[in-house]
Amino acid sequence: MTYPRIDIHEGSIRFADGHRTRVLSYRGLPESTPQVVVLEHFLTDAECDELIELAENKLEPAEVVSSRTGQGFVSPARVAEAVEFAGARYDLTRKIEARIEAMTHWPSTHFQHFQMIRYGVGGQYRPHHDCYNPDMPAFREILQTNGQRLATFLMYLNDCPRSGATAFPRLDGLFVCPQKGNALFFSYPGSGGKPDISCLHAAGPVFEGHKWIATTWLCERENPSSTPIKF
Repeated sequence: MTYPRIDIHEGSIRFADGHRTRVLSYRGLPESTPQVVVLEHFLTDAECDELIELAENKLEPAEVVSSRTGQGFVSPARVAEAVEFAGARYDLTRKIEARIEAMTHWPSTHFQHFQMIRYGVGGQYRPHHDCYNPDMPAFREILQTNGQRLATFLMYLNDCPRSGATAFPRLDGLFVCPQKGNALFFSYPGSGGKPDISCLHAAGPVFEGHKWIATTWLCERENPSSTPIKF
């Protein structure tokens, strides 16, 4: 099975829209291991501001998916506000999806909807996996629809000094600090139909101001509600 991956040998990448990003740091080389890549200036400051503006008045308490029922619910494990957008809904999100597609060599039709997330003071997301546990009956329906999540693509929309880092406790304590415009990609390939669980991660608590991110997940199968990108 193939997985989304970033070619880290291309130190600087220019996209079809003229924007350029570069690989700032990376971890993981063999195709069978998780890959963690930080990209510098994946978004411009103006694009970050526009995403925040699109989401700001539409936020609701963020939910987690119950491993018992498969339904979303508000949990103290995740203290944040969120809203979802289909990638094809806005010119900007279509442009960003096209960049992610080019960067990861994975079709945008297999992306889940963008999720814009705001963490206020005290906001955090305790250690969790983005992939679904195939042994839990609650996840059967979503696995049949989209297949397994294979990778996460997360974009930082503002600076959040000294707090709000994305931490990977099982990867030697690796952590990534939020910097406006930067992006974080991490994959979790596995074997025997089970994803690699070493990409357990957490969003550290915010101590002042807000932390904004935009996230999408790259899945095994086509999203039934996706729209092919057209320019």
